[in-house]
Amino acid sequence: MGAIGWRGSERWNVCRGSDLRRGFGGCGHPLDFSGGFPPRLPVLGDDSLAEQIQRAFPEALVVKALNTVTASVMVDPESLAAPAGTGARQVYGQPSRGWGLGAVGWLVLWVIGTIVASVVIFVPVLLAAPEAFTDDGNVDGGSAAGSWFLTAAQAIFFAGMVAWPLIAAWRKSSGWRHAYGFVVSWRAIGIGFAGGIATLIAMTVLTSVTAELLDQEVTSAGADAALSMTGSTLAYVLFLVLIAVGAPFVEEVAFRGLVWGAAVKRGLSPWIATVIAGVPFALVHVEPLRVAPLLAAGMVLGVVRQYGGLGAAILAHCVVNTIGVIGIAATQ
Repeated sequence: MGAIGWRGSERWNVCRGSDLRRGFGGCGHPLDFSGGFPPRLPVLGDDSLAEQIQRAFPEALVVKALNTVTASVMVDPESLAAPAGTGARQVYGQPSRGWGLGAVGWLVLWVIGTIVASVVIFVPVLLAAPEAFTDDGNVDGGSAAGSWFLTAAQAIFFAGMVAWPLIAAWRKSSGWRHAYGFVVSWRAIGIGFAGGIATLIAMTVLTSVTAELLDQEVTSAGADAALSMTGSTLAYVLFLVLIAVGAPFVEEVAFRGLVWGAAVKRGLSPWIATVIAGVPFALVHVEPLRVAPLLAAGMVLGVVRQYGGLGAAILAHCVVNTIGVIGIAATQ
């Protein structure tokens, strides 16, 4: 057990017990009487006492409950036959308040707008640099213009996908790390690396199974594009950086950050939230032959998010993509 409170404008902490990682329960009223009566609330807006405790002790499992729930339930929510409100939702790196499913709807519209904008950009490039495309309309990575077009298109799409989650977090919360449960800890790092290896194994197995069932080679669209980029070394390197680092950050913030977090905040089980975030994650790649491997990746990354926070999910995704980039570079 522990307590957290204020003395004047200065926060003070009192912790008792042997291991906060086993749980942290209690009922807190952050009232500051330093200015006399009536007291003021030092915790305002999109923050709360429970969320501050969670950030102060990321290893702890903070039980957040309304005052209508008795103290015995607050410290032992599993004593109920069914979950009580939001207090039983135990995830590492709690999403903040102030945003929800409405932000997911705007994300869909934002991504659609990005796709439309990319198509609009395609036309002037075709007119200004026809050498960037082959006679059948495909991008010619063998030309400098084609290589740069592929890199620019990837960057624009990533920027469009991550823009709304970042804007929503900035408008409704105290930044994306607070909003989506980004935690930096040894636990997050360990789960991130382990989750990355588990994701890579799951994708490799299902890719092999898919190739065997369909009797054809199953490759990544990003890898195919990179292997075709012989027209500009700089564009090629930047493209690989986008795959290794850009894609993990963008996709995890959008899917395991905003979408997953909105589902959990709605009261759904983290396991259901993993499916809800994993399905669009697989489909947005628009690679029919890789739906199964990508769906498996989304499921594993969702579990990583649940137990290690958003930072662990980003790290796990980076592990997978970086290994893939090393493989691409080795074949050039």
